[in-house]
Amino acid sequence: SEVEKELPDKSMVICKCNLSAWQRVYYKQITETGSVMLETPKGNSKSKTLMNSAMQLRKACIHPYLFLDSMYPPYEPEDPMELIRASGKFELLDRILPKLKATGHR
Repeated sequence: SEVEKELPDKSMVICKCNLSAWQRVYYKQITETGSVMLETPKGNSKSKTLMNSAMQLRKACIHPYLFLDSMYPPYEPEDPMELIRASGKFELLDRILPKLKATGHR
């Protein structure tokens, strides 16, 4: 299409980031046992055996809250920053997005 011809070439930047402490725990549990020990908001612990370890490792790397959804209603932290601190990717985005916006990056 005409619009596609006018677009600049796509550029990709890969930013490596560390897992949060919570993500590292889940990642280690999945690789060692194929399950994760989840703590409920009431403080109870449940072990959850997982199918398809590769997909579960991917979930652990994205955000640990992805494991909580299947156990009980959506968890909403009292401190919204907890949502960001739980994931290494979210922490990185929290740092770089304001800088990108300030420089007019789209």
